[in-house]
Amino acid sequence: MICRIGLRMVLLVASLFIVHLLSVTTAEPCGTGYSIFGMMLTRHSFKTMKTSSAMECLHACRDDVRCQSLNYVIGEDSCELNDRTNKAKPEHFVPDSFRYHLTRDKNRVPLGSIRELPAETCREIKLREGHVISGNYWLNSIVNGKSLLAQCDMETEDVDECGADVQICGSNANCTNTNGSYYCSCHSGFTRGGKECVDIDECTAGIHTCLRGTATCINTIGSYNCSCNLGYVGD
Repeated sequence: MICRIGLRMVLLVASLFIVHLLSVTTAEPCGTGYSIFGMMLTRHSFKTMKTSSAMECLHACRDDVRCQSLNYVIGEDSCELNDRTNKAKPEHFVPDSFRYHLTRDKNRVPLGSIRELPAETCREIKLREGHVISGNYWLNSIVNGKSLLAQCDMETEDVDECGADVQICGSNANCTNTNGSYYCSCHSGFTRGGKECVDIDECTAGIHTCLRGTATCINTIGSYNCSCNLGYVGD
C-alpha cells in the first residue's frame, strides 16, 4: 500500500510539473512545444543523460541542433534526447507510464535541413514539417548511414538518388532515376561485377576483332587495341 501511494504521489507531482512546464514554454514567443504524459518515442534517442530537473532536460534539447523532442523518465531524473518527433515517426510512439514526451518548442531545426539531422525519406520530411517545397534535403538512406544532399520531389515524395552528391553507381556507369528507386547501367566496355561496373578484358574473353596470327589484342580500360605482329602493318 505504501509503494502504491508513493508511486501515485510521484505521478501526481510529475503531472503538476508538466502543467507548469507547458505554461512556461508556451508563454515564450513562438513557443509551439507540447507534452504528452505516459508516452515516449522509441528507437530515436541519440543521447541519454542524468539531469536535475525536466527543465534542465529541455534546455539540453534546445542546446543541441539534432534534438527534435525528448523523453523524460519520471522519478529517475533521466533525460533522453531524440532526433525525431512523434509526427515524423508515429509508429514508434508508444505508451510508457513512467515517461512523458515533449516536443522541442522553439528554434527547432527542420528535419533534413542540415547535415547533422538527415531524414530517411522525403516522405518523413513531409510528415514532420507539413507544407514543404521540392528542393535539396539531407538524407541518410541513399548510402546507409551517410548524410547526403539530394533532390526531393515533395509532390511524388521521390528522391533523385542519381543527383545526390555522390557517384552512387560508380564512375563506370550511368545512373537513371525512377519513381521510388533508380538503376545503374554500365558504360560500354564494362560489366557488372558485384556492386560496381568493372572492365571487360576483351582479349582474354575472345570478343575482340584483332585478326589472329597477324595482330595481338591489348586490353585497355573500357576497350582494347590491336597491335600488328612483326612483319605486318595495318590500321
